[in-house]
Amino acid sequence: MKQNILYIVCKLISFVWHYIAPISRNKVVFISFGGRTYNDNPKVISEGLFDNYGSDIKQIWLVDEDKWKYLPPYVKAVKPSLINHLIYLPISSVWVSNFSLFPSIYKSPSQYYIQTWHGDRAFKKIGFDVSGRENLKNNYLNSSKQIDLFIAGSKFGERMIRSAFHYEGEVLNIGCPRNDQLLRNDEQKVNAIKKLLGVKKGERILMYAPTFRDINKDKGTKQSIPLDMNIVLNILSLATHSKWKIFVRLHSHMIKYGCNIKFTEDIVSVSDYPDMSDLLLISDVLVTDYSSSVGDFSLMGKLSLLFQGDRTLYELNDRPLYFDMQKTPFIYAETTDKFYVLLNRFSELNGKENSRKINEFYEVTETGHSTEKICEIIHNKFV
Repeated sequence: MKQNILYIVCKLISFVWHYIAPISRNKVVFISFGGRTYNDNPKVISEGLFDNYGSDIKQIWLVDEDKWKYLPPYVKAVKPSLINHLIYLPISSVWVSNFSLFPSIYKSPSQYYIQTWHGDRAFKKIGFDVSGRENLKNNYLNSSKQIDLFIAGSKFGERMIRSAFHYEGEVLNIGCPRNDQLLRNDEQKVNAIKKLLGVKKGERILMYAPTFRDINKDKGTKQSIPLDMNIVLNILSLATHSKWKIFVRLHSHMIKYGCNIKFTEDIVSVSDYPDMSDLLLISDVLVTDYSSSVGDFSLMGKLSLLFQGDRTLYELNDRPLYFDMQKTPFIYAETTDKFYVLLNRFSELNGKENSRKINEFYEVTETGHSTEKICEIIHNKFV
């Protein structure tokens, strides 16, 4: 009852404000992961707009204050409070988000909402693809009714978007903007990021990026990681005769709670680094469990490994998966011992061939030019 009242009140406030302060035709508002950070597809589109059209387009970012230090000077930063959503969304000509927005914000037919969902090659089911969770489904449905354009980088992703959101509108299936740089794989940028993160010449990087568990998120408890990162380092060093670093990247839901890994000079937390795509770009191997980042990483033809030690419990207590793992091309292990065996076979594993199979599995449609196309749509239609 309280939620319905809040919905109606917010809708009314944003509707009234929309007509008191008319839309600014050259104003675009960006939100990434509900305002938690400055990254992902919205960031790339934001930077692309400035690179191509300069200050002709006024950009507003709803983002937590501790991330303002990462924002360029041409961006106006505001806190992602409900009141700021009510103020800035109704008067902006274009909305760009990679996460569900408040469905209670009024959007007029003359405004344009671009949804760049953060994982179009998902493992775990979302929205209407999950049984139960009716409140969540209603939010997806109300939000999807406002969307004018959905972005995808695979046929799998487009099917997921239509089923999970019950979305019937236009899908631009030419790639996710954050992945444009993975396809370009610019050596100069790779070196610059490595230098920023203290990676020495000749050092190789394994990035470990587990997704969150509902029990940790809901109770605010530390995430327990079963893998021993020192063992992982030793196996890789012996198997490859190379020096390795492990970058640990927790899901944004888990950053403030942390995990049980003890960090050292060679086992480094990169959870606070804002841009996952940059980290994928410089990594040699990706290890995760149920993260859609594998679908991005495979674009570079590099090796990805899955450690799924709790898959049965995960599907029961957290999220069901979209597919039977045994019918996929992913290389995975279900116990720590089997994962260590996989690492010992490192030199036998063909990352390029496995990536090709993963791309075929998802029916990838990435072009490397999605950013410029989306920026062109924004500029031509609304500025």
